[in-house]
Amino acid sequence: MFPALKLNLGCGGDWMGNGVLNLDRDHLRAPEGMRYYRADAEDLAHYIETASADEIWAKNLLEEIPAARRIAALRLWLSLLTPGGKLFLKSDLSEGSDMSDPADLSDLCALAGGRIAGRKDGLLIVVSDASNMSDLSDGSDPSDLCLHPQAKGGPSDA
Repeated sequence: MFPALKLNLGCGGDWMGNGVLNLDRDHLRAPEGMRYYRADAEDLAHYIETASADEIWAKNLLEEIPAARRIAALRLWLSLLTPGGKLFLKSDLSEGSDMSDPADLSDLCALAGGRIAGRKDGLLIVVSDASNMSDLSDGSDPSDLCLHPQAKGGPSDA
């Protein structure tokens, strides 16, 4: 298992440095200095320990997962977060997409055991603990949030 603190799921060649572990199910050639591992974002329990990641980035990945498996994927990602950890979720919010309704995204996160703590420029900050609300790493003020937090606790095993 990796002692990863920051994960970039489904990187698809959109590399993140500074110690971030970039993961993708496809075989990619990582640029020099980038950490990369070939793994499926829906099957990370074999590679990443529960409660070991401080940050998880999933950019334009959720809409690539079949709708019937999205809650399970989100539940898995939330289970990988340390207490106080954050999932940074960017989804295709364009018109006509099945991910276009922010209420649906909020409901999806709640069903997975998390809540949306902030939203800015298509980037959702999802947390699984209510204490994370005041510590948004993008510098946004909680009073500026577009979506209100859901009254939901930590990840569920169901």
